[in-house]
Amino acid sequence: MRDERDIVDLYATDYQPVWAAGIEFPGVIPEEISQYLYDKIFEEPVRRQASALSHASSIPPNLTTTPTQNRIQDVFPFARLKSFPPTISCVKTKLMGKKHNRDENYVDLMNTFINSLGGNLLYKGLPRPSMVNLASLFAPLVSSNTLQNEFGPGLYATSSLKYALDYAGPDGVILIFKDIDFRPLVKIDLAGEDWRTTVDYWTGATISNVSERVPALWERSDILQGQISVKDLRSKQRVPGPDPQVVGVSYAGLNAFASALHMIIWLDSSR
Repeated sequence: MRDERDIVDLYATDYQPVWAAGIEFPGVIPEEISQYLYDKIFEEPVRRQASALSHASSIPPNLTTTPTQNRIQDVFPFARLKSFPPTISCVKTKLMGKKHNRDENYVDLMNTFINSLGGNLLYKGLPRPSMVNLASLFAPLVSSNTLQNEFGPGLYATSSLKYALDYAGPDGVILIFKDIDFRPLVKIDLAGEDWRTTVDYWTGATISNVSERVPALWERSDILQGQISVKDLRSKQRVPGPDPQVVGVSYAGLNAFASALHMIIWLDSSR
């Protein structure tokens, strides 16, 4: 009888596993398929959204590579202004590298714009057309990709700029929230069994006695906080990863996010 070998061990001995949908690649993605995946993940979704809302795919013409204070309606004419600050710092920036290497761009953004901001920062990355919609209706966004909604419907942000860059894609937008005031809100820190139940429920896993396992205060919560999940290669389960996420799940929570919107960075991959 043959021994079953773990794909991580195969990768370590230079035996590259075949890429399969739904299974994360154990290590650095080989060069021969990295460009295909980049186009599939970033370029195609952006093109599909741009075709539905073409005018929303361009960078506002009044923006430069130097941050300037703008009223929200100067960059998004159909924005609703109730909770946004009077002005927001706005800037555009060219991505670095032919394949828009995330780590290079992370360092560039931190050094050029972010290190000087101070305060407690959260980031949200999204395509440009989605930002136009969000400015008009700053409300919970439901994605067809359940992994984007693993804590349920809401507005997701993270303290990891690298993670936000992945979601923005090469021609997306980075929102920066500064010093959000969570004090008057009901905030749940999801960990342990509460984290497991929440992620399993919203990603479609089977749960027994789910009504008895809903986290305390769930029905009153404004903000959810917990780790972003990653897939464990051995158990195939989703487990807490290294990056945290904060989710606004009520109108009070969303207003707290909107009022703390400090900066918007438009990413530009054109050459």
